[in-house]
Amino acid sequence: MVNFSFKLKNGDLIDLTEYLIHLDLRENDTIIACGTIIENIGNEFSDIDVYIITDEYRTPKNINISNFYRTISRSKEVLDQSSNEEILLIHLPVEKSGMKIDIEFKTYSDINKLSESLNEFYNYAFQNYILLTKEMSERNMSFIHRIHNGVCILNEIKLSEIKYNLDKQKFNYYLYRVYASDYADLLDIIGAWRKEEYERCFDLARENLIKQMLGYVSLIGNTDYKRKWLLTRIEQYKIKDEIKSKFKKLFMLTDYGNTKDYIVETLNCVDDIYKESALFFSEVSNPIFPSGDKVIDWLNKKLTPLSKPYQICEIEYRKKAYLMQNFIPTKEMLIRELS
Repeated sequence: MVNFSFKLKNGDLIDLTEYLIHLDLRENDTIIACGTIIENIGNEFSDIDVYIITDEYRTPKNINISNFYRTISRSKEVLDQSSNEEILLIHLPVEKSGMKIDIEFKTYSDINKLSESLNEFYNYAFQNYILLTKEMSERNMSFIHRIHNGVCILNEIKLSEIKYNLDKQKFNYYLYRVYASDYADLLDIIGAWRKEEYERCFDLARENLIKQMLGYVSLIGNTDYKRKWLLTRIEQYKIKDEIKSKFKKLFMLTDYGNTKDYIVETLNCVDDIYKESALFFSEVSNPIFPSGDKVIDWLNKKLTPLSKPYQICEIEYRKKAYLMQNFIPTKEMLIRELS
């Protein structure tokens, strides 16, 4: 009899055999267990997500769903045994498994489409260093993260192929571009500052700080787009102690002085993050990431025909994350003429 069990990093054994053997598993299927518990950062209320990647979806005609807590269709309807709809999700009964465990079906066709989508978004990001107008759904981003951080229960060979097709470093760069040096965020901060709406500016500046740190940890290896795990992620990756300490003080609102000083300090910390990004791009040899010089040359060509201060400021701000010299502090843009 096939055994579908695996150990967590803390040594606990999770055995899903009782459930998985009734799911009409097939020879070509891949099964992977994912979640923060699998990554050893979860808690007693964290759940486990199990993906069954297969050639075709199952229906209640294939599977007896009466032993499961809840079964949900691809159209997000709760199913009963008489249904003909394809199964997307199965929620296991918590009282039996000891924790919340969800089983989700995906097809290899779904994975191929997601791979095409990732490549499309990555290629767009790699060729355009001002705007990133194409965005991936959170569900797809979550799946890519989990694929690269889960435990294989069945079919390591197929999982390796899936990981290859959902390239981790392409995803790293795409995630970085989702967050990094957003000029619209800067304009919101400047606008609130000049209108003397300092409390609102405080809020915007703190959120921008969080966003830029999330972008940087994504650049250097993090694949988790979720803000709620940011403090955990900055401990996992090589963030300079000085920047990490400054970020945490600003994040936790520790000894920030007055509101205006806090706003300026967040901009200074973001500048420090940009300098680390610029160092990364100056040293990177992996062609999946653009070199800093390539991006600066591209942005300079966009800058040449511009004459309006607003447009020039945008290009200069975008350059910050790639610029090793002649770095203009962002705080100076708070009072700079943009009209």
